[in-house]
Amino acid sequence: MAQLRHSTLTLNQEIGHCVAKSRNLARLTQAQLAERAKCSTEFISRIERGVSAASVKRLNAIATALEVPLKSLFDFDGESKKKEEIVEIIIRKKNESRKLIEEKYELNPLIQ
Repeated sequence: MAQLRHSTLTLNQEIGHCVAKSRNLARLTQAQLAERAKCSTEFISRIERGVSAASVKRLNAIATALEVPLKSLFDFDGESKKKEEIVEIIIRKKNESRKLIEEKYELNPLIQ
């Protein structure tokens, strides 16, 4: 369970921070996210700044556009994202190791 921050951030600001963080990790502009989520760039900006509240339906569209689970937009302490990043690093390193072994021993690509 996420701990409450010792700040004055509102729920809208917390969600907006998660949207912006996910968008930046996906390397999307606000305009690109807006296009994918079928909403305006201004709306994405307002959500990220915590100025507007989005419905669950709209947040789900944003999460889908970002290719992240809806619950990640409510992960205010970042624990889920940290775990996902660790898993991605492990998978990437595993694939790099496999490729190095295949190249070193001139093996056909191993069955995945």
